[in-house]
Amino acid sequence: TLFPYTTLFRSLKTVPVGVRKRVLALLGSIVAFWLVCFLLSGFHPQKLVMGEDGRFSNSKFQTVLWFGIVVVSYLATFWLRARNLGGDMLGGVNIPQNLFLLSGMSALTFTAAKGITVAKIQSAAEAGVVNPKPFATAARFWSDLTSNDSNQFDLGDFQMLAMTFLAVGTFTVLMFHFLGSLEARTIVNLPDVDTTILASFGLGHGAYLTKKAVGTVGNA
Repeated sequence: TLFPYTTLFRSLKTVPVGVRKRVLALLGSIVAFWLVCFLLSGFHPQKLVMGEDGRFSNSKFQTVLWFGIVVVSYLATFWLRARNLGGDMLGGVNIPQNLFLLSGMSALTFTAAKGITVAKIQSAAEAGVVNPKPFATAARFWSDLTSNDSNQFDLGDFQMLAMTFLAVGTFTVLMFHFLGSLEARTIVNLPDVDTTILASFGLGHGAYLTKKAVGTVGNA
């Protein structure tokens, strides 16, 4: 009874994609994503990753970075499938479970961090604290992403940033390998990350939110 399925699997068309084509597809997708960000941000894309205090926001940065990776991966896969397999293969690119969970955690971290900060500022203002979260005199990318509002190195910020880069780097390698061989399937799944990356990502973001929750406004 397994013979028809085995025959079908062996006859499935697979198209190899060279390194140059993969690189061009990914670079083209990055440019497309960047142009959309550039236009929708009013020609100031840095605003997408900056907080209201004029500092680069860790939670915004990881959200935009991870969202960009997923969008770029989808666009590159969509383009290469259409170009190499024909119009019948348009669309049909799904997000697997762990990748979906990573995307959800990324968005949840941003919204939770925003809610915690707003609540702390309101509480401080009601307690009579003047200017509880002052505007930064200058934005410094790496310092803002790894330090608290007092410009002191913060382990929670660093841990979340490190886990985000680990997840992005791992998925990028998986994605590049995935695009090297396209199967003529109507529906395909993007490559999934393993549970170790998923757990590490969750721990890093959990530590960041805990730090935000227990810290004082202006120092979290």
